[in-house]
Amino acid sequence: MKILIVTSKFPRFANDPQPPFVFYFAKELVKLGHEVEAVAPHDKGAKDEEVLEGIRIRRFRYFFPESLQRLSYGPGIPTNITKSLFAVLQMPFFIIAEILATRRAARKFRPDVIHAHWGFPQGLAARFAGVPYFINFYGGEFAMARKFRLMWLLKGIVSRSAGSFTVTNYYVNLMRSSGLNLSTTPIPLGVDTFKFRPGVKGSEEIRRKFCRSNEMMVLFVGRLVERKGPDYLVSAFRKVALEVPNARLVMVGGGPMEASLKKQAEQLGISGKIAFCGEIPNAELPKYYCAADIFVLPSIIDRHGDMEGQGVVYAEAMACKIPVIGTDTGGIPDVISRDVGLLVKEKDPEDLANGIIKLLKDSKLRKSMGEKAYKLVQERFSWDRIAEVYVRIFKGAGK
Repeated sequence: MKILIVTSKFPRFANDPQPPFVFYFAKELVKLGHEVEAVAPHDKGAKDEEVLEGIRIRRFRYFFPESLQRLSYGPGIPTNITKSLFAVLQMPFFIIAEILATRRAARKFRPDVIHAHWGFPQGLAARFAGVPYFINFYGGEFAMARKFRLMWLLKGIVSRSAGSFTVTNYYVNLMRSSGLNLSTTPIPLGVDTFKFRPGVKGSEEIRRKFCRSNEMMVLFVGRLVERKGPDYLVSAFRKVALEVPNARLVMVGGGPMEASLKKQAEQLGISGKIAFCGEIPNAELPKYYCAADIFVLPSIIDRHGDMEGQGVVYAEAMACKIPVIGTDTGGIPDVISRDVGLLVKEKDPEDLANGIIKLLKDSKLRKSMGEKAYKLVQERFSWDRIAEVYVRIFKGAGK
């Protein structure tokens, strides 16, 4: 099949630190023998067109000069429009540019189907391309639709699609309560289980970099933004450091909260217990997971109502046999069951600290959860299996 992917985020260059889950999915489609092209927004320094790992990427510019394009990358469109009026003003230009770029790509590539990642504005672009289209919803669309009173538009896009999907039961219920009809049960985002696996070479060096021989490593991976709950983790780590003096927190990711988090750690007297790594290339991430004793991402429902749609990083850590701790919000419970990790209350540093301490003090529990987490990822979250599910669905609507 020939499959055209339309997305708001795709690698801008090799080893782009932006979340690459759509790229991983596209690579699996190529491995299965399908032709894949992608339409994605341009960003400063990126090429207008290139081929990465067998996927032709066509990037559209939506504002000039390119250095002022603010809408798509970083934390993503829903967050960007809540924090920047300039990003909001760029939205009409973005929508028009994406519609035109998708139509051009469809004429050149002549795909059998279009797969839009995010219902809006990508689903809208797919709607005008004259090709059967499918939509994946990830949750941010609802915040945008409510903010701009566009739920009627989402309903129209879904009703004309060949199929629509989402990634967790939480979003299935949210969509259906909003009058949006889904085609299937949830299809989760996957993990590249060849890349994310136990015992990745180089993890020992990462461990030595951040921990002495007797220290334990707690890992956080995510944007340093409100929705990821990093401030609650820093607060919780004060109690962790008292109860488990040899614990170290390694925080991977950049974002607008970095300076305030460092100040918070200093005020709590735990600066020496926390390492802020900033953004790192995605190719380096498996080393960090494999170096850790546990993985923690205490995501919350932020002030704009945004939350974790699924949390691919949990599954990445689980693929490396690492037990995980998350919060009981959004789609996270679809990933973390009781035997592979712990769910704690959101915005509750005390409950979070107790969960971290529990795992750090119980090596048998960590090992048991890690083994079961690894097995679950192989059975449910590997991209090769998920790509096969989508292809079977696509073939029902292809030419």
